[in-house]
Amino acid sequence: MLRNWGCARVDVVVPESAQAARGLAATLGYAERMRNLGKSLTAAPPLPGGVTARPIGAAEFPAWLDRAARAYVRSLMDSGLTEEQARAKSRLDHHNVLQQGADTPGVVLRRLYRAGGDDRAAAEPLGSLWVDLHLRDLPDGTPLAWVMVVEVSPAHRGRGHGRTLMLLAERECLAAGVRELGLNVFSGNEVALRLYASLGYRVVNRCYGKQL
Repeated sequence: MLRNWGCARVDVVVPESAQAARGLAATLGYAERMRNLGKSLTAAPPLPGGVTARPIGAAEFPAWLDRAARAYVRSLMDSGLTEEQARAKSRLDHHNVLQQGADTPGVVLRRLYRAGGDDRAAAEPLGSLWVDLHLRDLPDGTPLAWVMVVEVSPAHRGRGHGRTLMLLAERECLAAGVRELGLNVFSGNEVALRLYASLGYRVVNRCYGKQL
């Protein structure tokens, strides 16, 4: 039916608990490409010393969005989409979630910086964070926040800033009264998977794809 409609790809989302369904997807030729992770938040974790977070303002927003969109397109292409499909999805997703730019309600946009030090070092961002504080409601009506972007600047990777950004995301959620936080991670990103596991995130769903 999907081929008759002209579809070139089909994706399925399988709960982590449905082991038989995951096996069926693999048997039918679906390849795992992404995992949905989740965590129930309790207490706000402290941030390490020597760093500070600042909002991404209207003046910084266009350049930040352009960089985030380009990274998103690359990740979508790595997952199997064509460049045209990836660019179309990126435009749609960013428009839907950031309709008012840096002033969009219910959105956390932050950059991480060194605290103190010389002016040049303090002005260079270590990484950035984008959290949607209410992506949707869970079946019991609990609001679910979602980490849309967590990115460490290339020159500062391998120094624990990714963990700091995730701790910042948890603090921002709890400050807004949200206690459920989720995110997507591509299945081949072993470094990120280890980081999230160490922070207490568990796999909720596995996402599979197949070219038709």
